[in-house]
Amino acid sequence: MRCAPLIVPLLAMSALSRTSMKAPVPLACFSIASAAFFGIAALIPAYLVTRAGTEPVGRILGRLVDGLADAGRGLVIIGVLLAGAQILVSMINLTGVGVVLSSLIVTVAGSSVLAVAAIVALVCLVMGMGLPTTAAYVLVAAVLAPAMTEIGVAPLTAHMFVFYFATLSVITPPVCVAVFVASGIAGTNWLPAALQAVRLAALVYLVPFLLLLYPGFVAQGGAVEIARAALVALALILVVPQLLGGARLTGHRVLDAAIFAGIAALVIHPGWVTMALGYAGLAVAWWLRPSQAPATRAA
Repeated sequence: MRCAPLIVPLLAMSALSRTSMKAPVPLACFSIASAAFFGIAALIPAYLVTRAGTEPVGRILGRLVDGLADAGRGLVIIGVLLAGAQILVSMINLTGVGVVLSSLIVTVAGSSVLAVAAIVALVCLVMGMGLPTTAAYVLVAAVLAPAMTEIGVAPLTAHMFVFYFATLSVITPPVCVAVFVASGIAGTNWLPAALQAVRLAALVYLVPFLLLLYPGFVAQGGAVEIARAALVALALILVVPQLLGGARLTGHRVLDAAIFAGIAALVIHPGWVTMALGYAGLAVAWWLRPSQAPATRAA
């Protein structure tokens, strides 16, 4: 019950959004923005119900008022950021830079979805550097998302793609704001910290491209696609850490890396056969892994 304030808003947003229109629910026709609003609003009754009888009424209402006050202050900050970002977006639209950039990307990459996505990813990393999350998303959504929708990518997928890479700019060198802050707190050099951050987030850099290959990652395509995306995600969660962590199978570092890279490629490639081969490779790798020697007792 204590998790209800976290779960209820997500369930409400999922049930009311347009992505759930196939469900036999008469209210499943709200836009994503409206569904998000009602999902957040559902947080209040969920909190009151879960806290009723466990704490004094005055304390519950006091925390509710404090939460609303914090939300108001957060909205003011977000409003300022959105206003500044909107000014920049308006300037881009007035000068035609956004249209030219989108057309240029499509012209250079042609009709290849992966080529357009690769160029958009690089531009998003550059445009999002040094910007807060909200401002970075508004900027890349206005300038780069049209380039992806123009070649047939679903709007939700296109916006999630640019959002991912715009926010990843905070850990991507050279302008990695989050890394500078973290290295300052840890008292270490920023460059090794940045390389370590990119290494730890390697799978996150891969997720946006998976959105293009597997619609199930954004809850589209039905139950089969969602299950397929879940299987791909599970396999990559198991493989990528082994690849980047230098796990040993045969004792040869290059050969071991090639084995794990091949398993990852099989899993990523669309198709049930290649996915089955990838999972078979995972099973073999698990069987070949060297057993850890038992810990010796201290003398």
